[in-house]
Order: sequence, then C-alpha cells, then structure tokens
Amino acid sequence: MFKCMSAAGEAMPKISRRLFLGSAAVSLPLMGASLTLAATPDPLAAACAAYVAALEDYNANAPSEDAAANAYAATTWKPARDVLENWTEPAVSRDGAMAALRLAAREEEDTGYSGLTSPLLTAALAYFEKEALQ
Repeated sequence: MFKCMSAAGEAMPKISRRLFLGSAAVSLPLMGASLTLAATPDPLAAACAAYVAALEDYNANAPSEDAAANAYAATTWKPARDVLENWTEPAVSRDGAMAALRLAAREEEDTGYSGLTSPLLTAALAYFEKEALQ
C-alpha cells in the first residue's frame, strides 16, 4: 500500500474531514496569491438583500415624474421582488430563514399586505421544520 511521505521521509499526518472542516476559513496558496474559502451565502438571504438594496436605490434615485418613476421601478426593485414573490425553495441556512422573516415583517409593517409574505414565511418555516427533525 502506498504511504504519503514528507520530503524528509517521515509519514505525513492524517488530516480528518472534521479537522479540515472545523476551521472557519481555509487559506490556500494559488499562483502566489492567497485564496480564502468561505461559506456560500444562502440564496434566499442574498435575494432578500438584493430586494432591500433595490428598494433603497429606488427610494433615493427615482424620478419624480410618474412615467419615469415606473420605468425606474421596472429596472430596480420590481425584478428583485418578482424573484421573491415566486420563491418556492426552503431557506438553506438560519441566516436565510431569518432574512426572510425580517423582510416579511418589514413588508407587512410598511404595506399592511404584501405578496412577499407567504413565500418568505413558507421558506423560513420549511428551514426551521427541517432543522427540528435533525
């Protein structure tokens, strides 16, 4: 059987998966640079953040004329809202579930009714139900 050996001829230590994954981030040299591997953000958290950023952009920069404001909305917050209104997947992390709950609460507070509430609550609930089974 082949055994990994160091340059000095000593057996190399085994690195367990647990040890490898236990670090918060791993730095790897890559062509003279350092590459840091970090957790991938939850897609739902990213979609919620994109919607909030688009709303903030619209509120800060929308033209005052109705037709121009509607056109600006179509390129800023409306596409991000469409993504969330059609969301069908559960959150994949606690961060995603919490982002969905925060946005649902904000939408209900701001509008009294929002087409985002149901998909956001459903995605968050599915995450917490799955977590409870583990």
